[in-house]
Amino acid sequence: MKHVCLISLAQWSCACARFRYTAAAEQGDSEAQAALGKCCRLGRGVALDLEAAAGWYHKAASSGHAKAQFNLGGMLCNGSIPGSEGRRDHQLGLKWLRRAAAQGHADAARHAKVIEELIAKKDGGRKGPF
Repeated sequence: MKHVCLISLAQWSCACARFRYTAAAEQGDSEAQAALGKCCRLGRGVALDLEAAAGWYHKAASSGHAKAQFNLGGMLCNGSIPGSEGRRDHQLGLKWLRRAAAQGHADAARHAKVIEELIAKKDGGRKGPF
């Protein structure tokens, strides 16, 4: 009797990648942490889990991973962090976007500028440290 494979190659690949990312991420590998954050945010190889995504992004971002800083900043600015009830944290998001921009992440620099302008409008044009 032949066994029929019930998962696609792509699903198998994601499951294998998840296993490899998790092992490396738990040992402090910021690339793996950022990759696992993306898997959790998009539901690839794992169940969609924005809280876990934010956690993995935060670990990688705290280690200086620019793309994780950008993604975490975006999640904060969009209000997509579980437990925030959809509230956007532009100040904290801007902090992470600026860190990524300082490392040359062009998209982070563009997004930071937009958030800075949004905050300035919200504050009635008042400038100050963020």
